[in-house]
Amino acid sequence: MNIQAGVPVGTGKDGKIVEALGEDAPPIIGYSINEAYAGEVVSYVRNVKGGRECVPGRQGC
Repeated sequence: MNIQAGVPVGTGKDGKIVEALGEDAPPIIGYSINEAYAGEVVSYVRNVKGGRECVPGRQGC
């Protein structure tokens, strides 16, 4: 398997999701939900950090 479940993932040079482990790893964009081999679909939880505070009453808060 190329991507294990529960590991940090990033975007590879070709725009596909890859494991983000090791010294040369791409920036982490989230964590894989399932394991997969090359060419299979990988679901991941996006890691969202930062942003602005939500103003109460606005849509989406």
